[in-house]
Amino acid sequence: HIDDNSAADYLVRDLGMTAIQHLEDGVSGIRVTSLCIVAKKNLQLLNPVYSKLPHSALTLGDGQETWIGFGEVNMLVGATVTLPNGQTGFMWTAHLTDLSNSDRLDQIKFAKDQMKASVQTAGMQWNQAWTFFGGDFNTTPETPEITYLRDNQQFQDTWTLAHPNDEGRTFVAEITDPEYNPMSHAS
Repeated sequence: HIDDNSAADYLVRDLGMTAIQHLEDGVSGIRVTSLCIVAKKNLQLLNPVYSKLPHSALTLGDGQETWIGFGEVNMLVGATVTLPNGQTGFMWTAHLTDLSNSDRLDQIKFAKDQMKASVQTAGMQWNQAWTFFGGDFNTTPETPEITYLRDNQQFQDTWTLAHPNDEGRTFVAEITDPEYNPMSHAS
């Protein structure tokens, strides 16, 4: 659905890309927050999956046109993608709660189970599938929930691999910090 209410809509329209998205907060015509995966059209985003994560509030709506949450709602969105080498890959994004490590760990475990099920549905083995998982995890690399993802070489933190000396902070509100992000005060 393209209606110029999100950044993804502009990317799809102006750059000829493809996207799947799900509202987190908002109603038809007004998107407050949403989760989205955007890819070049030749990567063929297929088989979208939308799952409400544990510890999310009650919701009404379909998540595409209408969606009203009665509290914090956290989602997992995924799709299969045809990689440039012709193999099938799996793209996932999530917005995890900022309430507690244990709630985020529950959400991460749920997300991993959903990812594994998607790989199995495609007739592939989990340990051989290209699975990409990103999003707003509301946490730092050393917490139990992120450690869980890295255990047994399940996932690699590509930011840390590419930027070994960077903490990767994105929402720094301390104005004297060199990583200060003015968006932390924009709302």
